[in-house]
Amino acid sequence: MAKKITLSDKMFKDLIDRFKEKKGFLGVILSTNDGLPVKSTLDTDITEEFTARMAYLLGKLDKFAKKLDGTKVVGLTVETENTEIILIKEDTTFMSVLLAK
Repeated sequence: MAKKITLSDKMFKDLIDRFKEKKGFLGVILSTNDGLPVKSTLDTDITEEFTARMAYLLGKLDKFAKKLDGTKVVGLTVETENTEIILIKEDTTFMSVLLAK
């Protein structure tokens, strides 16, 4: 059975406050590993599309990591020319932090 999501509103706000101090902060999203958004600082359309795509990517990377060395992905950083995306994965959820470069 999957673990219950236990990140409280206060914990989420505290995380946002910590990341807001970083230069270029764009937003934070908490999602289930199935790609369903739980909490977000971004607008709904962007949040839903982003979480679905990142959940798909993390699922594929988990399969590869399992074949590679029998483990699973716990984090990922993706950089574009203008944006950095930090993904932190847990058992049933993942958090995405978006920063402008």
